[in-house]
Amino acid sequence: MSNGSASIVQPSTTSSTAKQPAARTRLLLEGPIVSTLLRLAAPNLIVNVVLIAVTATVDAHFVGQMGPGALAGISLVFPMIMLMQQMANSSMGGAIASAVARAIGAGRHADASALVIHGVVIAAGMAVIFAGIFQRDLCRRLRLLDA
Repeated sequence: MSNGSASIVQPSTTSSTAKQPAARTRLLLEGPIVSTLLRLAAPNLIVNVVLIAVTATVDAHFVGQMGPGALAGISLVFPMIMLMQQMANSSMGGAIASAVARAIGAGRHADASALVIHGVVIAAGMAVIFAGIFQRDLCRRLRLLDA
């Protein structure tokens, strides 16, 4: 056909061997599990530890300006605050965000909406659990202070 268009011919490779994955991909698929997970988690771990240390330092400095009573008060709630933040940052928040992103990327918008609703329900449930634990823990600590 000579309508002015050129035909592109690509050479075909008829080798019986499939293309080998890159070395990094092979390491992820076939490498040792523990060292691979540690290597992948190291950057996030380092950043989280640094951010937690900076945040705790800034919070302690700011609250310390208010006096020793305020600093003693924040020391009561600090462990639970850190637990709630890490629960939201790493495990639950990351998993739900990942699941919603995958559903949207696959074009399953109804599934993404359902995942968002489930995420809100999980967050509300976790809030109730943390509030109950925090209330019990705070009451126990305040009784110890009064004694």
